[in-house]
Amino acid sequence: MNTVKAVNNMNNNEELNNCRFIREENISQGDWLSLARITYLDQHGIPQIWEGATRLTRNKDTKIDAVGVIAFYRRLLHYDCIVLIKQYRPALKAYTIEMPAGLVEHNETPEVAAVRELKEATGFMGTIKKIGPVLAMDPGASNCSMRLVTVEVNGDEPENLHLRSNLNNERFKEPVLIPVSELLDKLSAFAAAGFIIDSRIDAFAIGLVMGNQSRKTKKKTTMNKKENSEGEEEFSVEKVLDRRIKNGKVEYYLKWKGYSHDDNTWEPEENLDCPDLISHFEENRKKKEQLKKDDKKRKSGSSDEKKPSSKNKRGDEDKKPQGFDRGLEPERIIGATDSSGELMFLMKWKGTDEADLVHAKKANVRCPQVVIQFYEERLTWHSPANDDEGKTETD
Repeated sequence: MNTVKAVNNMNNNEELNNCRFIREENISQGDWLSLARITYLDQHGIPQIWEGATRLTRNKDTKIDAVGVIAFYRRLLHYDCIVLIKQYRPALKAYTIEMPAGLVEHNETPEVAAVRELKEATGFMGTIKKIGPVLAMDPGASNCSMRLVTVEVNGDEPENLHLRSNLNNERFKEPVLIPVSELLDKLSAFAAAGFIIDSRIDAFAIGLVMGNQSRKTKKKTTMNKKENSEGEEEFSVEKVLDRRIKNGKVEYYLKWKGYSHDDNTWEPEENLDCPDLISHFEENRKKKEQLKKDDKKRKSGSSDEKKPSSKNKRGDEDKKPQGFDRGLEPERIIGATDSSGELMFLMKWKGTDEADLVHAKKANVRCPQVVIQFYEERLTWHSPANDDEGKTETD
C-alpha cells in the first residue's frame, strides 16, 4: 500500500522569518480608503517598497473590516439552498454574484453583523451555526480582513417564507436562492451571462462538489477486491436496479456490494464496467415490456369479443395489487414526489427490490416510524464553509 511522507508546513524557515515591516507612509486618502507606501525587509534583509490600501472604517474592537455570510436556506421536503446576492459593483464596472456581506459597525460583534446584513439584504432571520477565523480579503492589495459566519435559515418560519430586496438601500441588492446541489453549475451560467463571480463563493462551490465526490463517488468495477494494486479502494456493483435517460445519456441505478440502499447511486453507462449485470438487467426489462405488450393485446382481444364496460376494463388493469395492498412490510422510503398534485412516497418493501408509489396520507397511518425516519434523514443539518465581503462602499 502506498505511503505518503508527512510534510511539516509549520517548519520555521530562517529566510522567511527575516521578512519584517519597517514603516508606512500615507500617499492618499479618500472617504473610505487610504493608500500607503509600505517599506519592509525581504527574506535577504534588503529593504523593499510595497503599496497597499487600508479601509478607514475598521472596527478596532474586533480587528476586522467585514463579515461574509454563508446562509443555508432549508425547508421541509425542499432542496437545501444557498442565499446569494446580485448587485452592481462600481469598482468592477459590472454586476456580481456574491454572498451576503457587509462592514462590521462600531461596537458590533461578527455574529450581530452577520445577522443584520442577512436581514437587510434578504429579509431572512437566521441562526448562527459557525464563525470562522480571521481571513485576508485581498492580501496582495490591502490589509482588509473578514470572518465568515455560517447561518441557517428555517424556511418554514413565517418571516422566512419570501425573499425581500432592500429597495431603500442606496445600492440595490437582489437576493437569489440557488439549490446547493446546483451551485457550481448556476455560477458557471451567471459567469457566461456576464456576471463576475466573487472568488470566495466560487471556491466554496468547488469545495462542495469535491467533498461530495470524495464522499459519494465510487470507482465502478465488478471486481471483488477491497483494494487494487495501487492500494486504492474499489467497489463492486451488486445489482442494477433501474434505468433512465438523463440529458440524452443512459444512467443505471446501482446497488453496491457491502453497502446499504442508502448508498445506491445513479451512474452514467459510460462509467460502468459491469456488462454482465447490465445485460441481465436489460434482458429482464425487455421481457417485462414484452409481457406488458402481450397482456395488453390479450386484454384488447378479449375486450373486442366480450365488449366489457370501461369500468370492467379498469378493473382488469387494476387486478395486480399495488402499494400497501401487496401485503408487504414497508422497509424504507426512497424518495418523494408531488408531480401528481398529491404527495406520494416511493416505498421500498422488505423481501423485494420492486418499489412503488404510495399516498403519503396512507403511509402516515400505516407506517409512521418509516415516515419519521425519512423526514429525519433529510433534516440532518450540515456545516459547510465559505464567504463574501463588505458594505456601504464595500458591502
